[in-house]
Amino acid sequence: MIRPLADPPSQSLHRILRRTDVFSELSNTEIQALSAELEWMSLPADETLFQKGDAGDSLFITVSGRLEAFDPEAPPEQRVWGRVMPGELVGEMAILTGDPRRATVRALRDSVLLRLTKARFLQLVERNPRMLLSLSRLLLERIEEATSLERKAPLRPLIALAPITRGARVDALARRLSTELASFGPTLAVHAADVMDAIGVDVAEAELGTAAHQKLVRWLQDEESRREAILLLADAENTPWTRFCIRQADSVLLVADVRDMPGGTGASDLLQRHGRSATGDRRELVLVHPDATKLPRGTRRWLDAFPVDSHHHVRLGERADIRRLSRYLTGRAVALALSGGAARGFAHVGVIRAFEETGIPVDLVCGTSMGALFGGLLALGWSYGQIAEAGHEAFVKSSIFDITLPLVSALSGKRLEQFLERCFGDAQIEDLWLRYFCMACNLSSAVPVRIRRGSAGKAIRSSSSVPGLFAPVNRDGQLLVDGLFLNNLPAELAKKEARGRTVAVNVIQAADPKLWSPLARGGGPVSQAARMINPFKGQWVPPIMELVMQCFFLSTIHASERVRKMVDLYIEPRMERFGFLEAKAFDEAALAGYEAAKPQLEEWLRSDPEVARL
Repeated sequence: MIRPLADPPSQSLHRILRRTDVFSELSNTEIQALSAELEWMSLPADETLFQKGDAGDSLFITVSGRLEAFDPEAPPEQRVWGRVMPGELVGEMAILTGDPRRATVRALRDSVLLRLTKARFLQLVERNPRMLLSLSRLLLERIEEATSLERKAPLRPLIALAPITRGARVDALARRLSTELASFGPTLAVHAADVMDAIGVDVAEAELGTAAHQKLVRWLQDEESRREAILLLADAENTPWTRFCIRQADSVLLVADVRDMPGGTGASDLLQRHGRSATGDRRELVLVHPDATKLPRGTRRWLDAFPVDSHHHVRLGERADIRRLSRYLTGRAVALALSGGAARGFAHVGVIRAFEETGIPVDLVCGTSMGALFGGLLALGWSYGQIAEAGHEAFVKSSIFDITLPLVSALSGKRLEQFLERCFGDAQIEDLWLRYFCMACNLSSAVPVRIRRGSAGKAIRSSSSVPGLFAPVNRDGQLLVDGLFLNNLPAELAKKEARGRTVAVNVIQAADPKLWSPLARGGGPVSQAARMINPFKGQWVPPIMELVMQCFFLSTIHASERVRKMVDLYIEPRMERFGFLEAKAFDEAALAGYEAAKPQLEEWLRSDPEVARL
């Protein structure tokens, strides 16, 4: 809980208030008078400042630390309203409106605050109406942050690395991670011993509220303002330094050597015993594999032992793995969302080729139906060449279309399942090198289903179960069909999860009026059939399944403009000339995807210097 600060810092209140937008235009006399009204307060990490529904009797200025405002009654994806950084106000709206607090505010780090009573604040506003303009601007910024799609990573994050197995090579990971983070800006790695060398503070004596603690927090805050990122290397045991690192961190990396059993350190016991708050630091599992590892295995046991926001697979000798982790930690991850589209989805193979040739990384990939398939192969660690070869073999040299007695579906799906077995074997989604999910639809509850765990092959089979072509899949009691009906291009989910940049690839366009106009001319089945088979009777008439498939994708077309505005890069290869079931056009369709994506990615590289640094 919040308490008076026993040993207030010697910082100048005048300077602190001048840095606060709302008070920046007060006269020196008013600043001096205001300073006399302020109370120094201390709020430990994960403690609550006030709760939703409380009366608004004070506002607070954040001097150091970090707070987060959230609505505990909102759905998880809408719960967090925003973060309160040093120099910012919190609690002022309830004072202005007279309403109860609209959100709960909790400390993400050990924080020092200045409290101002309601009566004194209202007197200041009455004498300085311009303060209301600053408050209005602050309110609009917070509304925008609360309604934005992604929860942004801090610009300059504090990252704690905590070993959760005895063999975890935290120092080696920190060295490599520091090297990669340094390409984005100055980075600092801090052990407990470094604190004594830097500021003469013994971390064992820096208890919350003491002068030593305040000195340590201020030193970190000063370093943070000059650094791209700071790595806090926690001890293996449950020491004061370990607890301090976890309390201060924006992200806590739980570092494990996969050859060990989960747990076995004081840090792991601390993290398991106390868990994490619903809104506080991000907890991310980093599983360190031997460099020769082809595909991770057994990830589920780690996720069951340590509930986390996300997990990463890294090999210390693979720079690409460490660099991918650095992008995630600094809000620079690249997400790739691939739409469904039956045979038109072959274009995704060409898009993957364009990414590979331009050197733009993919950190998260997701998709629906055919997008789920090729996205899954990319997440598996396959190169463009391997994916193209597998696709050519499956769709050109052979066929996944195995006709059966059409009671539930026209195709048995056995060939598709055999193809998925050859590609993925028993790989689980959580074992893939890249973060991955795919979309399906639940026939029982009529909701979209995001599949993030379990058998990769079965997940893709579920996402590809086009009604009428393939039978539904029973997965954990859910009857699943192709995700195209409710979320054929999951770009919004990808954007929220990656917290970086998002590229969406849509292979679905509206029906070409010239191509489909024969349908509008009507006629009975005989005249339609004559036009279909007689080249001298006019234009092509789409077969029945092409018409049905085009109707399936109407929601994708309807949502395309919204998705285009939402993402950082939108790629839409023109695929109307390819039939939805034209499997033998694999190579040509893949080339169309490549020719659409390559120039857009090259322009993205030229126009955005940050992309070139990824």
